[in-house]
Amino acid sequence: LFGLPSNIDRSVQRYNSAQVIVQLRTLAVSNTEAMKFDRERWSAQLGPLLQLWQSLTTQGNRQQTAPSPPGPDKSPIDSFVLMQCIEAYNIMELVNDSLGGISKVLFQSGLLKIGRA
Repeated sequence: LFGLPSNIDRSVQRYNSAQVIVQLRTLAVSNTEAMKFDRERWSAQLGPLLQLWQSLTTQGNRQQTAPSPPGPDKSPIDSFVLMQCIEAYNIMELVNDSLGGISKVLFQSGLLKIGRA
């Protein structure tokens, strides 16, 4: 067929296998490089974000204490809005703690941790 030798299918399979092996080796090398922690690279990429967060939270824009839970005298709409404010405050605190931990790792002597502290 098409003037090709009878064992062309084996040659194609060998070629395809060799290409797959090369791709797997490339993935293995890039995966080990991705697993390394490069403090300078991380600080260059995350530094502007950390500085922005720091400036936003130190200008007095951040509420220092969580809003108090709604009392029974509040309307359902006011209670809902207040509960959303409490949840937003909790999320902001989580982000603040996480970014503070990243900042310690990048610019001080903090250690990498998995999960929340």
